[in-house]
Amino acid sequence: MSLPQCVFQSETLTELFLTNSFQYKLPEFVNLPNLKKLSILLFDSYRDLMRTLFKSLPLLEELTLSSALCRSDHFIEISAPNLKIFIVDFSASLNEGISIDAPKLEHISISLFNSLFLRFVKIPPALSTAKLILAAENFLGDDLVNQMFELMKGISCVRSLVVYLPTLKVLNRVDVDALPSFQNLTHLSLMFTGIEEMDFDILAWILRRVKTMEATHLKGNDIELSLLENILSKANVLERLCVSMFDFAERSLQKENDFVKALFLLQRVSLRCEIEFNGLVVRASTNDV
Repeated sequence: MSLPQCVFQSETLTELFLTNSFQYKLPEFVNLPNLKKLSILLFDSYRDLMRTLFKSLPLLEELTLSSALCRSDHFIEISAPNLKIFIVDFSASLNEGISIDAPKLEHISISLFNSLFLRFVKIPPALSTAKLILAAENFLGDDLVNQMFELMKGISCVRSLVVYLPTLKVLNRVDVDALPSFQNLTHLSLMFTGIEEMDFDILAWILRRVKTMEATHLKGNDIELSLLENILSKANVLERLCVSMFDFAERSLQKENDFVKALFLLQRVSLRCEIEFNGLVVRASTNDV
């Protein structure tokens, strides 16, 4: 499908969303000097455009990339001096990956189900929030572990981090003393999906300065309770822990009551830490007990 050329040569256009599942053609040259928001689904045929598109968008502030790529030998170069929000949601693997130069970047969200190399040209000093949903089983090789390590260095200045818990599993292969300090991190949200047989030693590193924390997608089993016990024993300055059950978990008043009782009895190294539980049936807080 061919889109009108005027769409890509407009001096007044500020928002462009090209996210339909059908393939459309893009011109070789794009001139959108006032575009601020772009959401685009990438196809293999955009190979040349991936290296030049973002240089044509000087005022771009918000960028969302998703992919319908079948090949992995692509390189995406993003140079966006005013970019503040960057969201990438890929199911395909990119061997050459993404290079991003965005000095004003404030938020980054990365959802990957295969390997993807993402490299910051310079660490963005204003970056304050990050979200990582990475399939840990696809980051097992040494090269991929190194890529993950570099990514963590790139987001190490954030104040708030949302992370798919098995993502941290990759970092168990890295010397903790070599990991970035995350000195500004005060809020952490952990998604508990797929935590069986996981080594939790890495948590002590990331919990050092966390004051508020969310544990989401719980099913209410003993493995999760053990992890929460581990967290509460290491989070020295934690002030509030909010635990939420998974939406599709079995509704059971007795099961949730038993879980809450065990949860509230866990020892806390931070004595002022409040624990809040939001189940499918039960709502409770240690401050209300």
